[in-house]
Amino acid sequence: MTTAEGEERPVEPSRRTAALAERAREEAATRLSRAETWVDGAAHRRTAWDTVVALRDRDREAFASVLGSALALRLFLFSVALVVSVMSAISLIFGRAGIDDLVSGVGMTGEMAEQVATATRTSTGRDLGVLVSSIVVALMAGRSLTKVLAACSAGAWKLPAVEAKASIKAVTRVTALIALTVIAASGLNRLRSEFGLAVATSSLALNVAMLAAGWFFVTLALPRPTRDPGAMLPGAAAFAVVLTLVQWFMHYYLPYKIESASETMGSLSVTVASLGYLFAVGRVMAGTVVLNAVLYERFGSLSSFVFDLPGVRRLPVRYPKVATFFDLDGAPPPTDPPA
Repeated sequence: MTTAEGEERPVEPSRRTAALAERAREEAATRLSRAETWVDGAAHRRTAWDTVVALRDRDREAFASVLGSALALRLFLFSVALVVSVMSAISLIFGRAGIDDLVSGVGMTGEMAEQVATATRTSTGRDLGVLVSSIVVALMAGRSLTKVLAACSAGAWKLPAVEAKASIKAVTRVTALIALTVIAASGLNRLRSEFGLAVATSSLALNVAMLAAGWFFVTLALPRPTRDPGAMLPGAAAFAVVLTLVQWFMHYYLPYKIESASETMGSLSVTVASLGYLFAVGRVMAGTVVLNAVLYERFGSLSSFVFDLPGVRRLPVRYPKVATFFDLDGAPPPTDPPA
């Protein structure tokens, strides 16, 4: 400050501190506004970040987290009914010796093997009743599981709720996928117990291929606005890779932790691990359906890119059924960035 004679008067410390604090708040508010503007604008640009933002928003809009939990519950019911029906059928045909061979064949040991052996000490008549009732429960759980998957797909693709129907084709494919997952998990456990970690790890590529093929055919039966099968490939690849990593964790790392935890927690540790695994599977199912929808809407059809290559672009013109099958005429263009 200056006086009337032109001499400078020192500014009071309290006023200087208040001015600096006000300037700092203004700068922080400006930077925060710029960051929010950039994040909001990123949703309209075709970059890696805007894709992540779009996936997050679509995941929330489709309630994928809630539907993933619903899928986990139905996966639990369906898996239990499927295992009980298989065990009852083997016990009915081959007796308890067949159950013992199956348990030892898949590498099941410890408390779980004892529980299976105890549960199968029944008579033939009771085995037949358990077999029939478990098949009925498995069919009901499979239909309910398929309806939740259809609702998740309809929400991810922004389709009306009336489109979320569980067709017989979808129920059949979901049942086959769950059976394939159980077989793959049992095979990995068997390889680990017989040949060690090295051979079992090398077989993960085959497990990825099997799960990718299974989930690809399942998503083809779910409601979606396009006939293009190429739109299902990203989700199938992501589902297979993530689920294989989860299976590897469950079969090669977690059992040693469960053995130490079982001393204090008992069978509760096995229950927690099983429910956690099923929740992971359900969440991956819901997430990969959202992934298919967002990538297809933002980047266009993968089939269109393939059929635009030299030497391949003539096929849809010469064979109209190819264009119809891959929905080349109805594929949306990639989302353009803002002008």
